[in-house]
Amino acid sequence: MIVDLVRLLRYSGGDGTWETAASALMLAFGGIYGMILYRVTRSYVRHRRYRRGVCGVCRYSLRSLPEPRCPECGTAFDPEWLDDRSVEAQGD
Repeated sequence: MIVDLVRLLRYSGGDGTWETAASALMLAFGGIYGMILYRVTRSYVRHRRYRRGVCGVCRYSLRSLPEPRCPECGTAFDPEWLDDRSVEAQGD
């Protein structure tokens, strides 16, 4: 499969060198890796914010809300995501 992709890149407008194909492959895989890394990091940061009792998007405090939705930005959340210890500590 990779060999077919390299052949396609070599003969589709490139100058026919391996450097062109290798550069295109590195750019493609680097972009995919970057997107995956961004999504994983963003998910981790949001989850950490929810554990601290704040909205993962706008950092609004989620303590004592009547419904599981941030009143500031409207993001829905699962009340089980909140860490009870951090909410109790913030209430003192």
